[in-house]
Amino acid sequence: MHMSKLCFFRMQEYRLTPEILTEVFRYGRQIETNRIRYSFGDELITIIYAEDYTRIYRGNLNDKRFTLITCWKEVMK
Repeated sequence: MHMSKLCFFRMQEYRLTPEILTEVFRYGRQIETNRIRYSFGDELITIIYAEDYTRIYRGNLNDKRFTLITCWKEVMK
């Protein structure tokens, strides 16, 4: 899984780690196309991702890769 610059800066802004974003991607619930949300206690973390289609040009059709476009964190009260 790759991360865009925007996602990297937002990850730092919201004090998230790559491990947390990986957990959101694996165990979160898809709320819209290419959008996943996961709750950590009283926080909701959302990521937007896109599939990397360059695998088609590399000739490896079984290797799916994803790029995280952006992420954010909401605090529920």
